[in-house]
Amino acid sequence: MALKNNFEYWKLSLANPESIGDDFYIFDKIIINEELSKYSENMRELIISYCVLKRKKYNDSEKILSDIYNLILEKEELKYTEFIAFWKVLDFSYSIFKKYPNNKQVLSKLLDNYCEKRKELYDKYCFSDITIQALYDSNASRKKGSSGIKKIINLVEKNLKLKRLENTEINRNQFYITPDKGQKDVYVKILKKYKIKATLQKTNQGKIPDFLFKVNKDIYIVEAKHVKEGGGEQNKSITELINFIKQSENSSNIHYISFLDGIYFNLFISYKDKKRNNKVSRQKREIERALKDFKQNYFLNTKGLEIFLKDLSRI
Repeated sequence: MALKNNFEYWKLSLANPESIGDDFYIFDKIIINEELSKYSENMRELIISYCVLKRKKYNDSEKILSDIYNLILEKEELKYTEFIAFWKVLDFSYSIFKKYPNNKQVLSKLLDNYCEKRKELYDKYCFSDITIQALYDSNASRKKGSSGIKKIINLVEKNLKLKRLENTEINRNQFYITPDKGQKDVYVKILKKYKIKATLQKTNQGKIPDFLFKVNKDIYIVEAKHVKEGGGEQNKSITELINFIKQSENSSNIHYISFLDGIYFNLFISYKDKKRNNKVSRQKREIERALKDFKQNYFLNTKGLEIFLKDLSRI
């Protein structure tokens, strides 16, 4: 069985919209429990004491400051409390705090600002421990950076039975690597051995792709994006994917795949009028033009990639 042409896989992608509530992007972890509740209650009581002592201009707040400092370092989940959430108002964050020199001294300034600007307001409207869970949930999208790669790995392992190359045996017939996740050195060796130009990498600050897999003589280089809605950064991601499949190599065995999942892809299905002059229509036209000009490359969504891999497994 031969593979379909790249435009057929594009049409199959358009015929199978992205689902809402993709399991790979659901982070339904419950962090609030009795232990964390006790920690947060302890910290709130200490903050109350600290604020009172500061207001009364007493000098014995140093011990309380030390106790708050130790609590924050001991229990990382406290970064989802209202006090640490407030740090972002001051253009500061928990991740910066952990790396910051003299961070205990910085904590004093953060507490002073919190006592002055937020504590009474938060107390008035009864912040509770459920705030911790809500703040954790609101940050779930930041945990999704590697989910697209995990999805590709799942599909490749399931349909092609490929295994991750754990060494530098790049002569093997079948394998996959994750260049952007610790395998840049292997990726560079593959480029050199198979004389792959990867021209976009040279003009894009040395950015390396998310995924690469080899099936017999063919090498497939993959860039993945998860996009839910439009906007500056999201439109930039689509542009990157379009440019990715505009790369060509001297060998017909080298292919570039742009993988777009997320419900933004479904907009390409909605806009069927080729004459429409909005952002999505222009992007769709540019994708189709790139596919016609670079026939060895592919632009796929989840279902399109799955069908492509199944076809590839039958060759």
